[in-house]
Amino acid sequence: MNANLVLGIVLLALTGIVSAETAGKADLSGDVHIPPTLELTTSGSITNWVLEPDSLSYNAKTGVTITVTSNGNVDGYHVSVADKLDPLQTGGVSKPAGTAGHMSTYCGSDPTDYCGVGKLTNPVEIDDFSFDPEGSYFVHVWVSGADQELYHNNYEQYGVPVNYTPTFEQIVGPDDKPARWYGSTGYRIILTFTATPN
Repeated sequence: MNANLVLGIVLLALTGIVSAETAGKADLSGDVHIPPTLELTTSGSITNWVLEPDSLSYNAKTGVTITVTSNGNVDGYHVSVADKLDPLQTGGVSKPAGTAGHMSTYCGSDPTDYCGVGKLTNPVEIDDFSFDPEGSYFVHVWVSGADQELYHNNYEQYGVPVNYTPTFEQIVGPDDKPARWYGSTGYRIILTFTATPN
């Protein structure tokens, strides 16, 4: 009888362990997080621009394309332009103070450096008649040292590049002189375009 009692206690203990089973659930959810990206590139340039005084065409010229690409996680963007007085090459001489927005003379002996006080009276102008999903719009900017909005896009693009082809204009004033008057071979400006999320 003693052996049966011990066996019964062991069976009761094992039965209790099995019947005490419980369950719990964990709900896992998430989404792929891709940080917003916005990329702006430029291609083309305008070289050997012959600037005529009193030109009815305002010396209009094209030749630069601005391309903006987003991964779709940006709720639109705007593109601004400014003259940051950048040197013409890394380590070169910066554009002189007081010339922001204006084409300025660069040295004939070293065409990679700005060299003096010569600048055109009027700032560079940028025009474009463009279309976006909101409709068409006309932009006109007189370049300065401050960022100015040139384009805007209020829609996500999902990786589709958007190209802009602005028209650059340079009015030659009555007091503007040929660059050689300043000991230079020409006028030049480096424009900085920046794309910023809305």
